[in-house]
This record gives sequence, C-alpha cells and structure tokens, in this order.
Amino acid sequence: MTRWMTPRWTPLVCVLLSMTPLVRAEPLIRVVLDPELEIDGAVSGRLVVYLLSANSALHRGNNALNAPFFRDPQPMFGLDIEGLSAGDGVEITDDATGFPHPISELRPGYYRVGAVLDRTRANSSWRSEPGNLYSEEFTLVVQPDQSTPTLTVVLGNVVEDDAFPDEGGVKLVEAGGLRAAVVEPIAFDPGATYPTVYVVPGFGGDHRAALWDARRRGRLRMDDPARTLRARAYFVFLDPEGPNGHHLFVDSANNGPVGTALIEELIPAIERAHPAMRTGGASRIVTGHSSGGWSSLWLGLMHPETFGAVWSSSPDPVDFRAFQGSDLYAEKSAYEKESSPVISYRLNGKDLMTVRQENGMEEVMGPRNTSAQQWDSWFACFCPKGDDGEPAALFDPVTGEIDRGVARAMGRFDIGALVRADPGRYLPLFRERVRLIVGDEDNYFLNEAVALLRDDLRRLSEERGEPDAGAKIRIVPGADHGTVGRSEARRAWSREMLEYLGGLSVNPGPSEDAAREGDPVRPEHPVRPVPQGPASRDG
Repeated sequence: MTRWMTPRWTPLVCVLLSMTPLVRAEPLIRVVLDPELEIDGAVSGRLVVYLLSANSALHRGNNALNAPFFRDPQPMFGLDIEGLSAGDGVEITDDATGFPHPISELRPGYYRVGAVLDRTRANSSWRSEPGNLYSEEFTLVVQPDQSTPTLTVVLGNVVEDDAFPDEGGVKLVEAGGLRAAVVEPIAFDPGATYPTVYVVPGFGGDHRAALWDARRRGRLRMDDPARTLRARAYFVFLDPEGPNGHHLFVDSANNGPVGTALIEELIPAIERAHPAMRTGGASRIVTGHSSGGWSSLWLGLMHPETFGAVWSSSPDPVDFRAFQGSDLYAEKSAYEKESSPVISYRLNGKDLMTVRQENGMEEVMGPRNTSAQQWDSWFACFCPKGDDGEPAALFDPVTGEIDRGVARAMGRFDIGALVRADPGRYLPLFRERVRLIVGDEDNYFLNEAVALLRDDLRRLSEERGEPDAGAKIRIVPGADHGTVGRSEARRAWSREMLEYLGGLSVNPGPSEDAAREGDPVRPEHPVRPVPQGPASRDG
C-alpha cells in the first residue's frame, strides 16, 4: 500500500486576462514532467488531467485531484503516454479522450487543474500505487475570446510506498496473491478459541480498515454490543483490490480465481497464523457493505461450508433485471430508457449523474474498460475477456447499446437468476443464514434489485409451502446508501451476530472484569443458526 505524499511545493498559476485572435494557436494545457524529478529512465502510463469549475458547488473545499465527482461531474481529459523523460512535456489537445467534450469545447470560466500519470495498474485509486506521478493544483482562466495563454502543469510528486504498520493486535497475512489484516479480540486470551468475522470492504476500501477498527475500540462503551462482539471474535478485513478494481471475490475470466484463492489459500493461512481461531464453517461470519455487501452475499451462498452466516448491506446489483436502472436481458441501451437518460447517482431526491456520464469519465481514466472504476470493475468481474485481452464491455461506451451475448454470459453471476433456477439450494440459505438491508432511497438504486430478489424469495417460498426465505431482507424507509448504516436495522447487527455465535446475552452488557478477560466463545459453546425473527414487510 501507499500514501499520497505531502507536496514539496505549492505553486498557484493564475492566467491573466488578455486579448488575442479568436483562433487558438496554442493548447490550453501542457503537462510537463518536472526536470528535477528523480526517476529511473523514461515513464509511461495513462495521463489524466482533472478540472474543477468555480461554478460548481463542489469548488469550495475540494481539490481537482479528488475527481471523479459524482454530485457534479467535471471536465477531464486523458491520453496514453509512452517514454516521457524528465523535462518533457505533453500538450492536451482534442486527440485526448475528453469528458464531457473535447478540450477545444471547454467553456469559459475559472478552473482548478490537477494532473496524474498513472503508471501502475494495480488498484482502483492512483494514490495507492507506488510510482505514480501527480501535480500540485493549478488555476486556469479560460477566456471567451480564445485569448487564454497555455497553462503549464508540472508533474513533480511521486506516490511512495507505505508499508502496513506494525500495530499491536493487528497483523497482516498474505497468501494466494491476496491479503488481509487480522484484529485480535479485545483482551485476547491465548487459552481460549474464538470465532471470526470476515469483513469485505466496499469499493475503494481495503484491509487497512482494520487499523481504523482497532483504534476505535477504545471509544466503544462497555455495554455496547459492538464492543462485546470484538471481545468475543477475531475480525478479519480483506483486501478486495486488484488491477481491475474491486474483484468481488468471484472467480472470473479477467481477475482469475480470486474466490478460490480466498477459500483454499488465504483463509487457511490466516487460521494457521492464529491457532486460537475456531476453524469450523459455523464459526465464520462474512459481512460487508456495497461492493463488499455483494461479495459477502456471494461468498455465503457459494461457500456455505466456509461461512455459516451473512450480514450484507446495500449490495451491488443482486438481480440483473435491475442493474442500476437497466434490465440487462430486455433493454437495448444502458444509457436511455423510453428516451430518458438512465440515472446512476441521486441524492436527497435529486438526480445528479447519469450512467452515460459515469462511463464517460471512466473512458477518460482508462479506455477499453481499464479504469478500474465501478463499471469497469463490474465488467472485469462479470464479463468474458475481450478480443484485446481486456474485459469485454457489457455495452458500447459511446451509444450505450447492450451486447446481448455479453449480458447472457453475465447471467452466471446474477444472484436473483440463480435463486429462480435452483430454489431448493438457495431458499434454505437465505432463510437460515442471510440478513440483508438496503435503503429505499439508495443513491445507486440498488434497492430495486434487492426488492426483486426479496419478492422472488417470498413467491418461491409460498409456492413450495415453506417459510418466507425473504423474511430477513429489510428495505429501510428513508435511508440511502450511507445513512442505512445508521439505521436501527444496521445497529442491530452486533447483537444479532452475538446471538448467532451462541445466544450470548448482551443486554445488559458485560462487566468490566468480563470485558478485560475477553469473555471468549469457547469450543464447547454451541453455535446455532441465525434466529428467524419476524418477517420484514417494509419497502
């Protein structure tokens, strides 16, 4: 892992207003590799120039390098660079991939400008890739009369390696090309054995969430079920990042057998390194949010011998008939439905970004499905490999036309379709092992796919004369992708996990003495299925 280094210098270039002929003879932006930069030879990679307009509400308090911006998509331009040496420069012209239009059509106004040369394809964030180059933030004023002088943006900073810190109670484990950070139970007792909670971070997150979790434990109240759970279980934070972004822990044509590597290599390595871990499948919980929510659900359904129970929130599309606004099997375009744009992101009832815009930004960051951002990560997980060796695209990046063959190939990862095809296998798993929540105002419309899945579980259960397998799916009124984490349903998770791990009483909470001792779950303590509880009818 890496950290974004503090800039060595902070120039602010203000381009003064002047009058010149209407036809531009020089480019608006030129990117130069700092001649004093200590690099080994010429460099190559994807150069992206990010802009942030002063007219945007995001302008205050934001850096252009924080892009892409979902609440107000901003201009950006990208091109591939080969063999750039220190002191060399590159002009940003209409040959660069532009969003939302070529740079020659950039509207007059004030802009913050930053540039990144992404040299290492290993992560969804350029800040997490050692060796990447980036600039400070500059200011550009585009004149309405084409008189703007060329702005020189200097790539003068390097993302450096940031080793995982050696902190008490948190250990890094690597195996099978994967890695995870393991947090010991509070007041760990080496004479006891403990169950394990596996956490899959969402898009952009990784195993370093373990450090945050370990540090916050001291702030938890003694009677908080979250603290009690952490005194009675290991927590393992997985790293889901790869060259194509979040790989969801599925075996795929583009990412390889990452799911198999988790089950057959990483988990055994973790348990060998921690002999106090209980190794039975019933003693392992898997949980996650967003892309981590989808991953945890997939792992629990595909590997019930490895994970005894699942807690998933706001998962990526669990039914491809509602893949962020599109029915992949029936509709022609991922960009338009009934002549209206398909929305990708909403907030507080306002539509802020379309699927076309989000994919347009990804094309700038990495053409041919190589951006490692959300849609390209899905293509890598669910789609076949393309003729060029990169992930095949579900749809044309310009027109949005859905490739029917690719959509059919994706079907083997459609959880809703799997349930409908084999209810005998999946209904008991949902009924006995899965808890799932999502807000009915999810920013990415993920609630729509969850609703389809829940309705199928209910219908199939009724047809088979069985208890409702969708009873523990909650669609929380008024909650969105983030605020669902503060909902009553989400706050109950620690208590529910404790109940699953042995019916332990957490109300009132443990005494200080018990907490100091760790009050571990010992081998003789029985593990029972997730309590049924009342059926949820909201949503």
